Amino acid sequence: MIKFIECALIISGYLQPLITMLIGCAAIYISVITFKNAKETRLHNEFLELNTLKRDAIKLISEMTADQTISTNRVRELCNEAILLDLDEHEDYEFINAEAEKILEEHLVVYNDVKTNLEHLISVIHKSTSIDNVINTIHNLEEIKLKNKSETDALYNEYKFRFKLRLQQFEVAKKRKLLMAEANNKPNL
Repeated sequence: MIKFIECALIISGYLQPLITMLIGCAAIYISVITFKNAKETRLHNEFLELNTLKRDAIKLISEMTADQTISTNRVRELCNEAILLDLDEHEDYEFINAEAEKILEEHLVVYNDVKTNLEHLISVIHKSTSIDNVINTIHNLEEIKLKNKSETDALYNEYKFRFKLRLQQFEVAKKRKLLMAEANNKPNL
């Protein structure tokens, strides 16, 4: 029995470096697999964050497009007021309609420019592979959105002012004609 134990100890002494080497190889294999999994997890998380940012950017672009459409509709409503006016002369109708069409055309040029820029930004966002690029694009979009909002509001207010001023001119001309007609109809004393 002692001989058997001695043989087992001698054999285990010879096998110890082999067993140590196998344990070391297993540890290296586990660390390599862990590193690969961590790298894949990091890449997956970056991919998810990039897609989330792209979605946010496209949502911001759609909000900007909606703002532009609302602004165009506001200008159209303002122009449609020309149809509902109580103007005496046909020339006044033609003039106010021409003014309304001019205003609408000016606004549609602005709208089409903004729409073209937004479509370009959508293609840039879809092609982006870097989170930093998308974040910069989002910041630029937010600045553009605020700028466009203030510009479209200013344009609308300018159009409204011009339109109302023209209407007041027609009203003044109408009152002037009435006063002149009354003055011509009064008998001279």
